[in-house]
Formats: sequence, C-alpha cells, structure tokens
Amino acid sequence: MKYPKLFLTFIFLINCIFLFGQSSANKEFLDSKGTWSLPISSCIKIINYGSSKRIGHGCDFGPRISFKTNKIQPIIAVYKGIVVSVFNVGDVCAAMTRYGDYFITYSQLGVVYVKKGDTLTQGQKIGDLFCEDDDCEIEIILSDTNVKLIDPYIWFKKEEHSLQQLQTIRN
Repeated sequence: MKYPKLFLTFIFLINCIFLFGQSSANKEFLDSKGTWSLPISSCIKIINYGSSKRIGHGCDFGPRISFKTNKIQPIIAVYKGIVVSVFNVGDVCAAMTRYGDYFITYSQLGVVYVKKGDTLTQGQKIGDLFCEDDDCEIEIILSDTNVKLIDPYIWFKKEEHSLQQLQTIRN
C-alpha cells in the first residue's frame, strides 16, 4: 500500500505549492499600493467613498472609488488579474478580476471586451464606459476573499490627479 502514501504526499506538495504561490501573489498585490494608474484617460472628478455607508433597508455600501468624466472612454485594467465574472446590472455591465486573495470590480461598463477566464495585464482595455447624457462614471470596488471591502484610493498614483478632482465622502 505504498501508492496511497505517494498520492497523499503528492496532494500535500501541490497544496504547499498553491499556498506559497497565493502568499507570493498577495504580497505582490499589497506591494502595488500607490502604483495604479487611473482607469480612464481623462478624469473630471474622483469620488472616494472611504468608509461604509448605510442607506435604506440596511444595505451597506462600503469603500469604493468613482472616476467621473463627460464622454465615453475605454476602461483599462488598473492591475493584472484573471477575469472571474462578467455580469449585467440593469443597463450596465461589470467585470470582476482576481489576483491572489483580492478582487477588483469595474462597474458601469457599456461594452465589455473581456470574458470569464481571460488573463489581464495592467493597462489592458476591459471595455468602454457607459454614459447617459454627459454623466459618465466608472466605479471600482476592491475586496478580498472574505468579502471585506477595502478602500481602493491608496492603490492609485497620487501624482496622476489633483486635489481639485478629489472629493472624499466619509460616513
């Protein structure tokens, strides 16, 4: 019965490799704080919803960031990852990517160019922004595998925008 021991050893080694790889990916992701470029080329206003906000019926909308503009633009990936979901929310689409234990959701897409399972590079085009009249806004939500929402603002390069563009909403 040496084969079951060999099989168990193999499974143990695969799990160790996976866990080490995941840990390395998480460190790389955390080290990327302050390096992300904006997801759109021209931005009029940035709204940082820094803390949880409870609105009606106990719905909790946690930290997220929105980038406003006045025209349809391509949306680019702020960080590399694998597309784990593309879904519709009413008239708009959203794409969710994963890197290690972290998820980035891009919401308010009018057109999506990626599909589930695609590997993204930082700066790759994900889709085009949805606009209604001159109201165009991409929202980015950052979370982890525990579904904990994380304030994405600290991941973006600060020199790419001015304080005049930033509006922080903290509740």
